[in-house]
Amino acid sequence: MKIREQVQEIIDSRKGQGKYQGNGRLATIQQKLTFVEQLEKDVDAFEEFLNQIKSDIQQSNGKFADLVEKQPQFTNRLLEIHLHELKQKIAAQKNELHRLQNRFSRDSVQVAFIGQARQGKSSFLQRISGLNDDTIPSSSATDCTGAISIISNYNGTQKQFFEVEIEYYSALEFIAAVNNKLSQLFPQAHLAISSLQDIPSLAFKSEFQNIDDDEVRNFKETYIDSFHIYSPLLGHANEVKTDEKVVAELVAKYKMYKSEKDIPQAFHMYRTEKKTHSGDIQVFFCKYVAVKVAYIKKKFPYADAGNIVLVDTIGLGNAPTEVEDKAKMFDVLKNESDAAVYIYKPSEDGASKNPKAEAALLSDLQSELRDYEPNKWLIGVINKKSEEKCAKCDKKDNCDKKQGCSEEKCAKCDKKDNCDKKAEHKCKGCDSTAVKDSCCMKK
Repeated sequence: MKIREQVQEIIDSRKGQGKYQGNGRLATIQQKLTFVEQLEKDVDAFEEFLNQIKSDIQQSNGKFADLVEKQPQFTNRLLEIHLHELKQKIAAQKNELHRLQNRFSRDSVQVAFIGQARQGKSSFLQRISGLNDDTIPSSSATDCTGAISIISNYNGTQKQFFEVEIEYYSALEFIAAVNNKLSQLFPQAHLAISSLQDIPSLAFKSEFQNIDDDEVRNFKETYIDSFHIYSPLLGHANEVKTDEKVVAELVAKYKMYKSEKDIPQAFHMYRTEKKTHSGDIQVFFCKYVAVKVAYIKKKFPYADAGNIVLVDTIGLGNAPTEVEDKAKMFDVLKNESDAAVYIYKPSEDGASKNPKAEAALLSDLQSELRDYEPNKWLIGVINKKSEEKCAKCDKKDNCDKKQGCSEEKCAKCDKKDNCDKKAEHKCKGCDSTAVKDSCCMKK
């Protein structure tokens, strides 16, 4: 059975389609949800009944006023009933059933990719989806993931189809996120905002003066100092983008450039930093904080992918945003994923490069997802170091393939130097002396 057919069978078994007609898991969930919702109504009605009894007794008025005299033992038992814990359990069960209902209503199987930063997670996703660094930022290359992306395989006829729908946070959602972040940064300060307009004024608080903590500094630079850049997007209606190059500004935390002249004019408003070891210029984006999720549609290179959806999460290990990034990852695993792939790239001797961080993350996964039985759907993948040589210079390492290789040969004459690549060369295949794009090599 092909992958496409296996995926469709999973979807059919959930929704009660095809050979599973009338026997889908979604129908079972709906039956349980109907029961829980009715139970919730019955408990609410009973609570109202108890409150009426208490009120009548306290006011010595009403049809239950003399109940304590006629049936004192029964009345005392009624007054000892507390429904708060029961109502909490019903609400939790109802929320879980709604989560499962949403999951099994999807016309896809969603696979999340998780792990520490620089383990090859985004590069793996690029290979599967055919997307580039602008849409799936790869920290091992020029940029780093900042927003959650959900990548769907486009099943239409257009070969080069590409579309991204950006969903932004509402004002209330963002206020809650900022307050959660502030409580994590300053647990003793009781620092909070009540509106978006309160964010810039946080700069004047004593907590943001003379900063010596990287996480606090990152929050100030990204959320407070850059408020004027990302704030117009909050509460904005969903936007659809069809140019991969404009997506990086919305989904990446930063992007690297070789020099100032390489930075697009539109990015000059962002904070930059020159790296001392390489001389590269790092441009720090901030709009990703306003992006709730990016829904990407792209025709995958592998034709049999079917209705598989890839979920790109933020790589962990960046200390200033570690807590926030991990919280987003757990939310994705609980609400957006049917399975997950944990990407891990060991050193050349097979050992972990950061064993404490790996062990801590695996422990957190087990603890946070203990009710979801992660051993049944979490898969570990060891990302082997590539032995592939550079097609331009035959080097295995120390070659920046994405930025251009200094040893690149001319595709027309095989010369490395002293070759005018725009000049005419004789084609080895058809003897044409036209430029490469006009001869058989184009075909």
